[in-house]
Amino acid sequence: MTPQWRALIIAEKIKVLGECIKENEERTSDIDCCPDLVLINQKYCTKCGDGVCKSPEDRESCSLDCTKINEVMRVDIFVDSESFDLTNKTFEGKTETEGKVVKILVTDTTKFYRTAAPTWGKEYFAFSEFHSLCKEIGGRWPFVIKGILEKEGIIKASEVFIIEQ
Repeated sequence: MTPQWRALIIAEKIKVLGECIKENEERTSDIDCCPDLVLINQKYCTKCGDGVCKSPEDRESCSLDCTKINEVMRVDIFVDSESFDLTNKTFEGKTETEGKVVKILVTDTTKFYRTAAPTWGKEYFAFSEFHSLCKEIGGRWPFVIKGILEKEGIIKASEVFIIEQ
């Protein structure tokens, strides 16, 4: 291979590696979204999690931006068992796609479910029992939170599901 061809191939690789899909552009190839953007609806790159609901975002693809205060919502987050605050009945997690930190408030009526197997007996747990379960499991786990958006980044949970693998 001549030095000119080698230089051309290296330049093409650099060009491809440096490409990314910009905000609101449709993903039509294997090229990833630009930094700080996430892929929604399997095809659009957007700034989901920036507090602004704009097309192509919607309640299903970007619930954090497109849910209004006091509306019911569902969000998938990763929670570290160390984030539990038993005194204030809160814990925190990061959203699965955009990595935004969300604070979860719980009440005495919040139900906590362990969803991996039906043979674990109890259908739901109290907050302190759920905290003990999470500490026992350890690490970071995916959760599904259903509740009401209190204000941006804060959800009052009605149901919390830990997704054990």
